[in-house]
Amino acid sequence: MQEKSTINLKEVEKFGRFAKNWWNEKKSEAKMLHKMNPLRISYILSQVGDVNGKKILDVGCGGGILSLPLIRLGGDVFSLDPTPEMIEALKQKSAEENLKVNALNCKLEDCEEKDFDIILLMDVVEHVENLESFLEEVKNRLKQDGC
Repeated sequence: MQEKSTINLKEVEKFGRFAKNWWNEKKSEAKMLHKMNPLRISYILSQVGDVNGKKILDVGCGGGILSLPLIRLGGDVFSLDPTPEMIEALKQKSAEENLKVNALNCKLEDCEEKDFDIILLMDVVEHVENLESFLEEVKNRLKQDGC
């Protein structure tokens, strides 16, 4: 039996067009994400405490708006996105900032990494197909006591 993909190809194509301006905080389609990001980081820290040394999976990371601050805070972040252009935007930005990034251009079900302390699904579930299958894939990658 073939597993259903969680990827919505129309969404991948759409976000591929956004990638070139992802880090232009004034002109990007991600302008509001840039503005909201400090609140997101505060919320994440309020829920999980210190991320230093924690293995974190940022599913649907886009260009890394959330991943890069978590790396700066000491997180061992795996940034996953099915859109190649977004992964390239993340790699370029992380290189500019001299940050080590684990950028994975694949669908969640093809990600071989497991045992994450923290898995983030920020602005993701509305873009996936087969939500139940997607959430099962997430669960299978989280440590028993993970968040």
